[in-house]
Amino acid sequence: MIQNATAGKRFFGKHFWPGVAEYHEGEHVTRVYLNEDTIRRMNPSFEGKPVFVQHVDEVISKPLDELKQEADGWVIRSFYNEVDGDTWAEFIVVSQRGLDAIRKGWRLSNAYIRKNTIPQRGLWNGVPYDEEITDGEFEHLAIVSSPRYQQSVILTPEEFKSYNEQKKAELSRLQNSADKHQEKSMPFNFFKKAKLENGLDLDGLTVQLPNTKREVALVDLIKEADVEMKEIKDQIILVNEEKDERMTIEEAVKEIKFLRNKCNELEEEKKKENEEDKKEEDKKENEEDKKEENKCNEEDKKDEAKCNEDEEKKDNEDDKDKKENEEDKKEDKKENEETVEEVKEKTEEKVEKNFLNELLNAQQICDGQVAEENILLPSDREALGRKYY
Repeated sequence: MIQNATAGKRFFGKHFWPGVAEYHEGEHVTRVYLNEDTIRRMNPSFEGKPVFVQHVDEVISKPLDELKQEADGWVIRSFYNEVDGDTWAEFIVVSQRGLDAIRKGWRLSNAYIRKNTIPQRGLWNGVPYDEEITDGEFEHLAIVSSPRYQQSVILTPEEFKSYNEQKKAELSRLQNSADKHQEKSMPFNFFKKAKLENGLDLDGLTVQLPNTKREVALVDLIKEADVEMKEIKDQIILVNEEKDERMTIEEAVKEIKFLRNKCNELEEEKKKENEEDKKEEDKKENEEDKKEENKCNEEDKKDEAKCNEDEEKKDNEDDKDKKENEEDKKEDKKENEETVEEVKEKTEEKVEKNFLNELLNAQQICDGQVAEENILLPSDREALGRKYY
């Protein structure tokens, strides 16, 4: 390490704020929360700790003589600055490397050891965390190009003095303004949002926060809030532990919105598909009902035609039976006529035969061949015989 020929130079710098910080230990990511009281309890542990350009490992285990050779400076003290409510460090830089880093605009980042932790999840300003640190010890201070806290700044003693005087003046003006215009029941003044044509001069306005009693310039408060929101959006979170997929909170919010919109689109598509399926199903049912109805009509027609055919067949059979009956009647009549004729002929033949027999008997009687008393003739035949004989 190249040492300056002269004594080290003194600086002041912001290095710590209450809130959530994210730490990466290999593939494991942890978010921790520290409040203002914890930070104030840790401040005394920072006195005499080394300052490095960029963070280094295993500082606690190194001997002091070795640290003297490697350190780029030393912490004088860490303290709470009442004029702005931030935690500052007073430190000296003893290496040209450290001075060059400050000259390039690098800022501060601290390293500390956790002494007491509450393993409970929670939210701070909408940001989730895994555990809360309730006590710790500062290990070293680092001058880095990209600090964890974007509000960090390094000032010379003269710049720090001027900064504090400006803050005090702002607080005084803001306090006077608050005494005149602020109502006792309200911690803030409320204004209706409207675009100002000529803008609004915020320089010189200071506000005292109601909970922490911190007095801060309104411009700085707005900048801090903006930076804090940017930090929140830029924080990396683990979204898929199995695949080790990570993204910023802002990207995660966009992804959630995209997925929500995609789900809504899928639901709409599913709804349309269900409606189409229902229409198709109704159409199919109507077609089937129509086919069934047509089938029934055809079967009815077939049944009707069959019935008509059966009736016609029955009529034909009845006509045939009727015709056969008529023929039978004619045949019976003919047979009856023939029978009558035969009877008549037989009767006539018999009568004629009887008549001849009677004549023969009468002749025999006349000839004396038979006794008269044995001859029986009807009365007319008897009269006729007597006439002739």
